[in-house]
Amino acid sequence: MLKVAEALKSRVSIAVPVRDGRRGHPVAIGSAYRNALLALTGDRGARPVLKKNAASVVEIPVEDEGIFVDVDTQEAYSAALETTLPAAPSAASSPPARVSPANPTTEV
Repeated sequence: MLKVAEALKSRVSIAVPVRDGRRGHPVAIGSAYRNALLALTGDRGARPVLKKNAASVVEIPVEDEGIFVDVDTQEAYSAALETTLPAAPSAASSPPARVSPANPTTEV
């Protein structure tokens, strides 16, 4: 997301990550839009601000599919963690072998 932050070069910029032609999150919005953002109501996100200021939107190509996960609440954050983190190893799996520091090819 550093690319998105870097694209926010001026207070009138709006930077949006894009993958495969789809816009995602997070959207970085310059300070010039502060009042417009504060005036938003409901759960529409910043879409009205982006639509009204389309000429200021810079699309930033990214490879991270995580841009399609929208996290606005604690519940959404918890759900995102469950779907994006690797599963914990099961109790039946073997612990990793310990290797001797003196001879890295010998297990302890």
